[in-house]
Amino acid sequence: MVLIEAVLPGSAAYDRAVATSKLVGAPMWHFFFHNAGDGLAEMLTAGRERLDLRHFYDRHAFNPEAIGPAELDPNADDFSVAGAMRAGFEIYRAFDQDVLENRAALERFGKLQIPVLALGGETSFFPSIAAEMVGEFVEQVETAAIPRCGHWISEENPEALVEHILRFTGALIPHKQAPGGALPGTAHRARDDFVSTPRSEPEISSAPPKKLKAAQSPKME
Repeated sequence: MVLIEAVLPGSAAYDRAVATSKLVGAPMWHFFFHNAGDGLAEMLTAGRERLDLRHFYDRHAFNPEAIGPAELDPNADDFSVAGAMRAGFEIYRAFDQDVLENRAALERFGKLQIPVLALGGETSFFPSIAAEMVGEFVEQVETAAIPRCGHWISEENPEALVEHILRFTGALIPHKQAPGGALPGTAHRARDDFVSTPRSEPEISSAPPKKLKAAQSPKME
């Protein structure tokens, strides 16, 4: 699993991040704006969707030019559709419930056992809390800060993002050579270079497929 610039409500690090006493420059102030009651956020952004998005992108970017008109215009058009901004705000309005459900799931099932890669932009606050925050819910966590990035990693440095994901998921294998070949920002993993390896094609059987019984996920209470 790969987690990119996403906070985990219910963790102590999340609580500290949102519980700021700063009125100016608080990195999470938009959490409160998006949670304003009586549809205030919707009213203040109606007809100003492009302005709101431009500010949001620029404020959390290392390189604001990474999200130019070609990316902004279709996003602004999509968010101008009736109900679209409200749907975006509802993500933040669910965080308080996420806190309760995440803590209940941790208490009931324990930590997630699959490996997790937590990636953040090097100019974002995320890398500074990622190991602690994700470690509260995950047994095996690797963290990395992607260079020349703020919050928008896939737009600002897509090559580095893909490289980290491929290596983490096993599409790249270690190749020992001179020191200093590690990917920028990598933490908690071997410091060797990595080179791609071709994958073998899976064998295709002519036998008819077996019927599989759907897995039942445990119900969260």
